[in-house]
Amino acid sequence: MVIQILRFVSPHPWGSRTAEVFRKSVGLDRIVASLFGNPSQATSKRFAFSAGSHVLWTPVYVRPDGQLKHEKPVLGADGWTEAWLASRLPPYRSANCVSGLEIDITPLILDKKSSTGPVEVLYDNRFVLSFDPSAIPDEVLEQLRAPSAGRRLVIAPTKKYFLPHLAFRVSNGNALEDIDTSPGPSGGPVAEVLGICGHSYGAGWANWRLARVLE
Repeated sequence: MVIQILRFVSPHPWGSRTAEVFRKSVGLDRIVASLFGNPSQATSKRFAFSAGSHVLWTPVYVRPDGQLKHEKPVLGADGWTEAWLASRLPPYRSANCVSGLEIDITPLILDKKSSTGPVEVLYDNRFVLSFDPSAIPDEVLEQLRAPSAGRRLVIAPTKKYFLPHLAFRVSNGNALEDIDTSPGPSGGPVAEVLGICGHSYGAGWANWRLARVLE
């Protein structure tokens, strides 16, 4: 079970040994011991840790309805159970962006503007982003084509869980300008990525899906 979770969460290629802590007993034993340790030690404080594969294990509390807390619920609160959240380990951060997780797709989009088929990008080995260049809004294309605008269309990570989102990066600038790609009142792009594979956003010109299945 631990190997399957590692394989699903890790940014390393699916099924690779690096996504499975090289199947070394020292890493797997540490994870198992931390997650399923001696019940008599249940009152001891839990700490976030990583044992390889760029996967971070964080102690949390959950309820049957799916609500999650990082802080211990107040004494006497009903329905809360200790649990662990497995997520992508934060990558190295450079001065301007998260190293390796910002992809400039401007040339790709402009070169394929007249393409009749979708353009796909594998992001962080975890998501597949698909674009229909012929359907991209004119206001987006105008920003990319105007030299004076100095904007590039990039796939950048969200601050939490490092999920993909689209943004403009201004030339020689450190700040990203978000593009409004919200799919509606159902919780925003992050909720849709985690809940519905292949849900489209951005007026139908872009969609994304999880590149993995937990089976």
